[in-house]
Amino acid sequence: MSYSPLMNESPAIPSLDQLRSNEVSNSPAVMEMQEKKNVEQQQGSAVMVESYVVQAAPAAATSRSQGRDKFIVSNCCCGCSLATGVYWIALLETISYVFSLFFAAMAIYLKTQENKIDHAIMKGNEEEDTEGTESPDAVTAEESADQEEEMTPEEQVDTVNRFIDMAAYTSPILILLSLVGLFMCYQGFKAAKGDVLAAHRYYRWKKFVIFWAFFQMIFGGGFGGFIGFLVAIYYCVVVRSHWLALSSEVAEPADSVVVTTVTEVRPNFV
Repeated sequence: MSYSPLMNESPAIPSLDQLRSNEVSNSPAVMEMQEKKNVEQQQGSAVMVESYVVQAAPAAATSRSQGRDKFIVSNCCCGCSLATGVYWIALLETISYVFSLFFAAMAIYLKTQENKIDHAIMKGNEEEDTEGTESPDAVTAEESADQEEEMTPEEQVDTVNRFIDMAAYTSPILILLSLVGLFMCYQGFKAAKGDVLAAHRYYRWKKFVIFWAFFQMIFGGGFGGFIGFLVAIYYCVVVRSHWLALSSEVAEPADSVVVTTVTEVRPNFV
């Protein structure tokens, strides 16, 4: 005999486990996962994603390193290291720029004393003329010919004033270049101690010095200007080599390796 509940009888009370199961199955996260699963089953496939890393040396960095290997030296003259060579180059240039400042200051001072210099030249010529007129018999024919070839006092004054003016007009440029050069020599001393940024700045300055030496050689430098141009090129090569040596020691891995993440999507049919 089976039991059938009466019309007015209340249904059976669910257990605690049934309540928990119903609560979990009706949660939004479980319902969303179940819905995705149903969609994938209807499509007949599941998606599987794999990621891996590919490492490769960039072509740009390789070509740049090959270009940097040109025109470099492993040591300075007399067999000393590049750091020592950069130190001596900076020291010699410091002495040169100090003398340039001294000559520029002297040129400005001579410009302020131009009238006194002209007066001294005229006075000296007058005294020579007076001595010559006191003993005219002692003057030979050769000496008189030499006196005729000599410049007049006015021509001497004009020549001296021309040199003074040229030196005074170029003094501001010389002072500016000397001050900048002293600052760059300070960068050279820092580069000799291993500062990469200072070495790069000093190398860029040496390239400008090459241009300046070429300019001086073209405009009246002569053989001395040509020698100075060659020395400027050699100094630049030494400083460049030292900068590249320091740069290779502190190069970051990102400069030589490119890390790429590749995501592969593979269909996995059920």
